[in-house]
Amino acid sequence: MVTTSHYPTTKKRMNLITFAIFFCIFSTSTSSQSISTEESPSITLGRDTSSREYIYFPKELPTWKFVKTLGFTLTYIPKIISEEEINQSPLIDVNMRLGLPYNFSANARISTIGITNNFLIGGQWNHSLNNFSFAIGFDFAYWLGFFRRPDFDVIANGTMNYPFVSFGLDFDDAYVSIRIEAQIVTFSETFIGDASVGGIRRDLAGFAITYALEQPFWKNTHIVQGVKLNYTKFFYQSWISFSTFDRYIIFPEFIIGIPL
Repeated sequence: MVTTSHYPTTKKRMNLITFAIFFCIFSTSTSSQSISTEESPSITLGRDTSSREYIYFPKELPTWKFVKTLGFTLTYIPKIISEEEINQSPLIDVNMRLGLPYNFSANARISTIGITNNFLIGGQWNHSLNNFSFAIGFDFAYWLGFFRRPDFDVIANGTMNYPFVSFGLDFDDAYVSIRIEAQIVTFSETFIGDASVGGIRRDLAGFAITYALEQPFWKNTHIVQGVKLNYTKFFYQSWISFSTFDRYIIFPEFIIGIPL
């Protein structure tokens, strides 16, 4: 049983949320400064943007156009779930998207740091009206964690579904997107040696909202900056903590990537 003395304080939660909001505002202000060096930051309607790169923005891609980014994510694991030594979870992140006919696109993502790995595939239907775009979609993910030593042999794995909607605005050469998703655990199980020590079968674990900004960075290079707030009872990156805590908690996740 978890005692109330271990609960994160309201002040700590507010600090995390404030930092996430500051990150969003800073990213957007940086974008505005970049835009102002070239032309007015007003929204331009009905122009050709087919040559511009985007991966989070829910605009349809040209058919068979393939875009990808390489970067990393950093997630804060609350201390109520994890010890201080492992309360931050960085992952190398490869994100991919393929344009398909009829405004569809296929998504794939690989996030890994060796002991924790996540493989995601999915699809979405996109539609645009002038500078506004939106998408509805569904992602499926398989995650795998393992930590093997002679005195500590642990393997955990599971699957998750992510139905989502996404909205975006095109501000000149910067794209701002908001994605809202449900997080459904369809299966998870943890093994110590050959013995199962428990898992989850079919549960609506929580929800998440992602803010993403895609903008020019240097010459022809673009950069993706984002923050994701996971409000959930289960977060796969905390598998090694063996937590049985059944309460909604905020897991802030920071995202950065560069198109390849």
